[in-house]
Amino acid sequence: MLVLLASERTDFFKGDTESVAEILRQANGSFAFILIRDNQLIAATDLIRSIPLYIVSSDNRILLTDNVPFGRYPTVPDRLYDFVSMQYTMGKNTVYTGTETMRPAEYLILTPGSLPKRQRYFRYIYNPETETRLTDEQLKEEFDEVMLTAFLRMVKSAPKDTQWAIQLSGGGGSTPG
Repeated sequence: MLVLLASERTDFFKGDTESVAEILRQANGSFAFILIRDNQLIAATDLIRSIPLYIVSSDNRILLTDNVPFGRYPTVPDRLYDFVSMQYTMGKNTVYTGTETMRPAEYLILTPGSLPKRQRYFRYIYNPETETRLTDEQLKEEFDEVMLTAFLRMVKSAPKDTQWAIQLSGGGGSTPG
């Protein structure tokens, strides 16, 4: 779907960050990509960063990859401690020196002779002040609308698929106990 959307837009590869962000906001599903066209590179991750992309900076070079080989780069002790104790590192940090991760819903545009453009195309910010108070019936109707929209979008994104499997659960609350 993203390739189709991008091919319909002539400004996608022109370094126009707002056009790139607009196209990415319309994307559906899990993705990470690196596109190179007309001497410009665009890389992006989906809303939850289901496929990680790493940026390795070394010797005035940038490497974009989905896999950082274990032990190839020196580690940063504080970040390694964070990872061992919490099972993650904060923000774009990784345990390796000179290596960052692209965050969820982020894109990177590299053009020769220009500074890298790295931005988020979506960020959820909860504000309880603007939260409307809905009745149970209104919440049920809104939930139905959200679910219908999600399923229609899913079916539209794969029109040739005729069978769907939907996992109803699977989290920690699913285990007998």
